[in-house]
Amino acid sequence: MRFVNKDAAPNPDLIRHADVVWVQTNCISHKAYSVIIDTVRRYHKLIRYFSYASAAKCAEQVVEQDRRQSRA
Repeated sequence: MRFVNKDAAPNPDLIRHADVVWVQTNCISHKAYSVIIDTVRRYHKLIRYFSYASAAKCAEQVVEQDRRQSRA
């Protein structure tokens, strides 16, 4: 897992090599979001959205989603 600072420009190489891209839309610019979405589409990556602002709750969400995928 790699976390990216909200002020950093999206790195297409990180997305290209990712299994899943998680986005917290309430803390990034529209421009950064557009770059992420374009790159996710280009490389056919799975994208997930955080439902919480809290880092702890977001971590729980990642773990729960991983558990669900492991059962499938």
